[in-house]
Amino acid sequence: MFARTPWHCVLVLCLALGLAACAHGPAGPPAAPSAAAVAAVAAREEAEIESEVLEPGQVQPAPNPFAQRGKAAYDSKHYAEAVADFTRALRLDSGDSRSLFYRGQASLRLGHAAEALEDFTALARIRPRFAGASYHRAEALVELGRLEEAVQEYGAALRLAPGNSRALKARAAALTRLGAPGQAADDLNLVLARNPADLAALVLRSHVHQEQGMPGLADSDLTAALALAPERSDLFLARGKLRRDLGLIGAEADFTRAMELAPDPAEALRQRAALRLDQHRPAEAAADLDALVGLAPADPMALVLRAAARFAAGDSARAAADYGAALALNPRLVAALLGRGRLYLALGNLPEAAADFGSGLRLDPANPQLLLGRGQALTGLGFLEPAESDLTAALALDSGLAEAACARGKLRLAQNRPDEALPDLDRCLAADPANWSAALARAQVLLRLGRAADSLAAAERLANAAGTESGDAAFHVALARILALNPQAGPDAARLALRHARRGLELDSSSAPALDALAAALARAGQFPEARNAERQAMLRLQGAERQTLLPAFRERLGRYLQNLPAEN
Repeated sequence: MFARTPWHCVLVLCLALGLAACAHGPAGPPAAPSAAAVAAVAAREEAEIESEVLEPGQVQPAPNPFAQRGKAAYDSKHYAEAVADFTRALRLDSGDSRSLFYRGQASLRLGHAAEALEDFTALARIRPRFAGASYHRAEALVELGRLEEAVQEYGAALRLAPGNSRALKARAAALTRLGAPGQAADDLNLVLARNPADLAALVLRSHVHQEQGMPGLADSDLTAALALAPERSDLFLARGKLRRDLGLIGAEADFTRAMELAPDPAEALRQRAALRLDQHRPAEAAADLDALVGLAPADPMALVLRAAARFAAGDSARAAADYGAALALNPRLVAALLGRGRLYLALGNLPEAAADFGSGLRLDPANPQLLLGRGQALTGLGFLEPAESDLTAALALDSGLAEAACARGKLRLAQNRPDEALPDLDRCLAADPANWSAALARAQVLLRLGRAADSLAAAERLANAAGTESGDAAFHVALARILALNPQAGPDAARLALRHARRGLELDSSSAPALDALAAALARAGQFPEARNAERQAMLRLQGAERQTLLPAFRERLGRYLQNLPAEN
């Protein structure tokens, strides 16, 4: 599923495009009414919302110097002064609808929504046929987070000014926030049926279509909007994000065009770099991020992104330096702690990884990625009980986190709890069938559960699927061993075991476990003299703690080879 643009960002964009200008038409330049017709409708609708003209029978208030001074301050955008002057004017005449109207507007612009609501409520009592009173009451209610009431007030405004596109667009935005995109789309369709070239309505409807799970229609609306405003960098950026999330071609071109048009290309650079990272083009992403860091050297997130690109390109030292610089700028930046923790984890610096993940969790204790990382680091350090607690907590927060299920399954296998490991590994492989490490662990689990035939079938499938392209020696060695030690292994399994054992030894020629796996494969193929020779070489290469741990098993296997018997698990 594609990521959704936050509603408030869309609303800000629509406001920037002009709500007096905020359906369904095909992509491309829509057939718009004449400019004169659009202007006439806009003027009428503006008057419906903002008119100072009194209804028939209402008395024009006497000239009021405070009201005049307040209007001058309001027009100059000195809203605090305007509120003070209109307050003085209303002390002289509490029924001055013009002062109520502008004081409410000034309060809204100052962020004082509760005071604005009081003024527009009073205005509605004085001018009950003025749609603008209900409209601006709704604006205040939106600012106060009272969305259901706001929708009702926009409805009241539309009853007084049927079809007012400004009110329809504002109600659509509120309905979207309420999780009612279908009703929002109905309002916007009404606007666009009358004026297919309403730019703000097209942009807002593109967001509504995303909320409805209709990305193709969202893309069409943004394309139509760009046909009307090809100079708008923000629209190229929005369409690029949508296309990136959908995996559609054209996203990079949109980000590049946004960079060319925007006064500040930083966000477009950031998005293009993220796209290139997603496409496994870390060198190009790093080039974009070099430019971004040049534009915003004090932006820690730019450094975090560049660190990720450098790490993906194999430049671990400079990636670590970027993470360090980001944390120097903001020691509480969870993204930097998470990224550096993953870097340390990949490099095998497990204590440092666990420390970074722990620091991140003190700032964000419900972050499943941090829990996963710490669980993996603690597993590697041998602290299996707290590691399992972290992995279980990660899965409780994000049940779809396949990597956590995989890690917990391997941990439970290491603790010889195969019955508990199997569901975790099944869960992991259901989400990621190409996870060879999890598939190997599952074959091991099946063998420990006494399901030798199932284990052999799983291992043979894995051996054929994985081939010998992987550069992970430990993977090939473990796969060769599980094939060779299975009591039901036949000639095909022996052939596959030999292939993977030789690949493991090719990748790590000094490895005693690789020679042990080769000996097991040779014995399974009936080549016992060669198996005995390989096992003796494996025993000679054992050193230190590895020798103490593995030597008894190696001796036992050599004993079987001396009897011309294959070793078994």
